[in-house]
Amino acid sequence: MTPASKVLVTLDDVYEAAERIAPHITRTPLIGVGGPLVLKAEHLQTTRSFKLRGVVNAVARLTAAADGRQLRLVAQSSGNHGRALAWAARRFGHQATVVLADTAAAHKVARIRELGAETVLVPAGRRGPATADLARERGATVVSSDDLDVIAGHGTIALEILADLPETGLLLAPVCNGGLLSGLAVVAKALRPDVRVVGVEPELAADARASLRAGHRVTWPVERTYRTVADGLRAPVVGAHAWEHIRRCVDDIVTVTEAQITEAMARLTERYGITAEPSGAVATAAHLAGAVPPGPGGTVAILSGGSVPPGTPHAPATKRHGHNEGEVHVETSTPVDIDEPMRITDERVVATFDAGPPDIGALWELCVHLEWDRKAAVDGIAAWLGDPEGLRVLDAACGSGFPAIDLAARGYDMTCSDGSPRMLEYFHANAAALGVDVEAVQEYWEKVGDRFAGAFDVVMCRGSALPYAGSWDADAEPDREALRRSVEGFAACLKPGGRLYIDTTLEQNLKDTAPHRTTYPSMVIGEHAVDLTEVVTTDLDARTRRWDSVLTVDGVEYRFVRRSHYLSHEDLTQLMHDAGVSDVARQDVAGETYAVFSGTLRP
Repeated sequence: MTPASKVLVTLDDVYEAAERIAPHITRTPLIGVGGPLVLKAEHLQTTRSFKLRGVVNAVARLTAAADGRQLRLVAQSSGNHGRALAWAARRFGHQATVVLADTAAAHKVARIRELGAETVLVPAGRRGPATADLARERGATVVSSDDLDVIAGHGTIALEILADLPETGLLLAPVCNGGLLSGLAVVAKALRPDVRVVGVEPELAADARASLRAGHRVTWPVERTYRTVADGLRAPVVGAHAWEHIRRCVDDIVTVTEAQITEAMARLTERYGITAEPSGAVATAAHLAGAVPPGPGGTVAILSGGSVPPGTPHAPATKRHGHNEGEVHVETSTPVDIDEPMRITDERVVATFDAGPPDIGALWELCVHLEWDRKAAVDGIAAWLGDPEGLRVLDAACGSGFPAIDLAARGYDMTCSDGSPRMLEYFHANAAALGVDVEAVQEYWEKVGDRFAGAFDVVMCRGSALPYAGSWDADAEPDREALRRSVEGFAACLKPGGRLYIDTTLEQNLKDTAPHRTTYPSMVIGEHAVDLTEVVTTDLDARTRRWDSVLTVDGVEYRFVRRSHYLSHEDLTQLMHDAGVSDVARQDVAGETYAVFSGTLRP
């Protein structure tokens, strides 16, 4: 699948991968656990490991090139790569076969089969040849953990880390085939050359360290690598592509003992309520063992996986799955299976579902929680806004209050408006609960310019709200003329030289005209069992998009239909220009999940 002429992944490859996989993966949080150590919680991915990022990127690219054909995909795996392939194959409508060692963990084999993939068990040393044989016999495409698209997908982890924790000074990552370490190193050395990137592997499977010391790839017999408890790190040699990245970009590779691995697992469980599989705990083990001096800046260890047998207990959860602030986002309780529903304790979300049958506002409140890291997004928007002193900001699509309430709490002079009375009810409740005094009024976008003519330094319409012009509260077809009137209304609120900030759907998502289904992990919100599935259908002829959401609360289904404009980036840029806004350009705003465009009102 990888072009023979290409050897290294570039930073642009990783940025493209980030857009491509965003609709399918979880933007995992950082978890502060005291001192300089922060964990990147990849065990919270849908398939319980980082592997989903790279595999989704590879399968998405294969799908785009297949022109509607169903593909046969095959891969060798110790479990997590195969589970990711099975998930991606089902998501994109393909067939998957996973070749595993006959000693593979039974729960990992079972999870792969549950996702509809075929599994083939062979002796550990036969996985590679058996995969090649199956690909040849069936005309299947091999999705290798050493593929450049897979490496690029894994690199998106570093993009998120450096956006959320800019002061990062050290990245610690487990090493198997080397794809994760390679992707991290590409991004870190391109964006922050001073960040040290260090791989960690078990002492009993230290082929990568041996390779780095020797200056060439060193192979260990599987009889040696299979001694470690870290079953996801038993590869006998790093991949050929991964090696080219490792030898150029990685600062060091260290090892940890079996006792240090199990001690790290116990520490994570007992102190922080986190169940990591052995392979997922090795980076934490290296930090705890002092294998790598911390140095300046924060240390981020990749908690790469949490695929454990059913019934593996947690200790009581005492730490939030968030950044180093006191916000509570997701926590687990004892006892719990890692595959049990995600527990959400965010007070804003819980209050919404406790209030009664959910409406469109409840659905939005939940989606905000699932799709954004609130603190990271507010940090990024605040950085874009700059000093709040003397800055008047209008959030013209304030919805239930994110991020306007948070920005007001940070000292920004915020005025808020929204066309939906129901969303404003949520806004006022959230502002009151947080003790923030901020003005919020009902006003339609076409008329907002009459109400606030020339009053603001910045006007924002975010959350990909603009495409819903004229259709948010009603089961009605969007009116494209409403787009023009809305953007003109925003511009009319600006002082000369003021800035207009609008975000919209990522370009990659607009290109996919096939119905796109997203099934979120099962959740427990307060005392309520909740499931959410959304299907997005794009009609290029009508230039509309339709969202069909099924929200199931305590066994009762609630269905919501939203219709929006198909708003290309070119269309948005032109609308802003036509409204008198100059220098319109795409902006890189950390923490945002949509494409942000901004420009300045012409005098």
